[in-house]
Amino acid sequence: MAVLGDATLEDGFRGCQFLNAAAEHPDRSHPVRAVIDDQRSWLSGVLCDLSAAMGHPDPDHATRVLVLLHGGAFQAAEPDNAQTVRETPRRAVDDVFPAPDI
Repeated sequence: MAVLGDATLEDGFRGCQFLNAAAEHPDRSHPVRAVIDDQRSWLSGVLCDLSAAMGHPDPDHATRVLVLLHGGAFQAAEPDNAQTVRETPRRAVDDVFPAPDI
């Protein structure tokens, strides 16, 4: 999530390019939507694999939460305070993946 947060602070950041493209091409049969679907599928797969590797008890749920955080952070960072948006997903990830009791 640190990389995600850092991206939202870059000059010229205008939100998630995939969500923006989906808004511009609402017809689900448009070729742009296939690219968006492929990217979201890839992202979900990576996050699910990482969640499982970290031993999350419900990697599918963790994946859905992380995908929502990803999209929400990219959308919120444009109109909201990017620094606050940057910190929120990091904290939320800690909630989804609490540190193990030692």
